[in-house]
Amino acid sequence: MTEIHAGPEALERRGSRIRGILGAFLGAFLGAYLSDLLLFFLFESETGRLGFLGAMLLVGWTACWGYRLLGGYRSMGFAQWTVRLGLILGQPAALAAALIRRETRRLCAAGMTMEPAALRKICLETGALLLEPDALAAIGMLVLLSLFFVRLSWGGLLKYVDPGWYHDPRRLARIGGGGATSNMPPCWPLPPAGRIPTQFEVDKGRLRVEGSVLTYKTWGKPPRSFSINDVAGVVLGVSTGYNILYDRENRMLARFTWSRKNALLFGQYLIRRGIPFVDLNGAPVPTSALEHPPIPRQFTVRERKFCLVLGWSGTVFLGGAALSLLLLLEGWERLGYLLLGLPLLALFVSLLLCYYNRRLEVDGELVTYTTLLRRTFRFRLSDVAEIKLGVNSCKLKDQEGRILARFEDNMENADLLLARWNEYKQERTDNYE
Repeated sequence: MTEIHAGPEALERRGSRIRGILGAFLGAFLGAYLSDLLLFFLFESETGRLGFLGAMLLVGWTACWGYRLLGGYRSMGFAQWTVRLGLILGQPAALAAALIRRETRRLCAAGMTMEPAALRKICLETGALLLEPDALAAIGMLVLLSLFFVRLSWGGLLKYVDPGWYHDPRRLARIGGGGATSNMPPCWPLPPAGRIPTQFEVDKGRLRVEGSVLTYKTWGKPPRSFSINDVAGVVLGVSTGYNILYDRENRMLARFTWSRKNALLFGQYLIRRGIPFVDLNGAPVPTSALEHPPIPRQFTVRERKFCLVLGWSGTVFLGGAALSLLLLLEGWERLGYLLLGLPLLALFVSLLLCYYNRRLEVDGELVTYTTLLRRTFRFRLSDVAEIKLGVNSCKLKDQEGRILARFEDNMENADLLLARWNEYKQERTDNYE
């Protein structure tokens, strides 16, 4: 994968630190001042409440905008801390300016002339007002909320500081998608797809494959078509991110997630076309069974120790609380608290039972499934027609659609079971051919 992003020592430094500091302060001051005016003069209406939202969201964006407009120093670390400093200084200054403006307008409306002494008195009174505990608390809240929401503007700041990394597919693969499990593949290698059709769609037509031509649609933009020969590789994103197709100039061509319809089929399509897969660091990802370490013949899929710790902690705490309620309370009050606490207690007890009882034991082709209540079922891998993947849950189904076993993808050795199933399915397909 082409390396575009340069480290701090190699990236060309342009811009000015002084102009960056001045731009961040002026931008934060302007955004906070407009928000305060909206808050003060329109507070009685619904529109005035937008001042709170502006003070939290608008100020961070205007601070970054000011930093870029005046040509601040092109260093992400320096730019972020400068913008934070601009927020800390700009919020109180803007609030003081808005208060002074409101007081001067009130005096002018009363027919008083604004002499230097009167203006000095207003400034002193405003300073004393801002030093009161309630005002300091309000300013502190606005500053903290602004520092929190300014993270929403880091993307625009990065686009100015380091445009190469801003457009890099490895960064785009980290951007959040549709949930914690939206981009989790079943396992590597991917399950074989058999015969891949010449035409199919991924994610309800967002990505369309027609032979060697791919068409990608994004909201608000016209469809873009390109050839599979233009694809230099695929960056595999995190579970909440995207998989990014990029060209030889390191530009994004399309993106998809594994949870969408026909995504696994598209993955096999890319593998058969010889498209390399890389991780977020640009290192190659093995996509065939020969590149992966051998899967052990015997292993057990079970809950992790976190389930044990959480189960015992909740059981001891809620059990002690329930016993105390039985001793201290009487009548309907005792019954009401017990009705609220017992379901939670049962939940933690079930976690303990899951850790001690529930498991899948794999011995070659034989699978033994033990349920929460220690009921045991045995079947062979040849009985499994498919593994249905859900949100953090997996179901092993037979040819008739009946559920043979259930497990979660965060259980210990769950990846081995998925890999063993993929391997077995590949062997069965090869034997059939």
